[in-house]
Amino acid sequence: MLIVRENRCLDKRGVPVVTFSRAFLNTLEKYRQAGYMPVRAVVNYIVYWRKEGAEKEIRIILPELYVKKRGTDVKA
Repeated sequence: MLIVRENRCLDKRGVPVVTFSRAFLNTLEKYRQAGYMPVRAVVNYIVYWRKEGAEKEIRIILPELYVKKRGTDVKA
């Protein structure tokens, strides 16, 4: 489980682990304008990426975000 806060998701300790892209923030704003609010997120995938020539891998978390309007959950 992740905690949704504005433009990011936090782990259970409150540490930011996901920052939403501008494109996704635009999509999320459309949901907000339609009356939906993000209520929860879960880790869907974890991708490890290494830039060519770099030694260190970067962990990328791809969340599944749920929004709610009048008691109905919808995946974004």
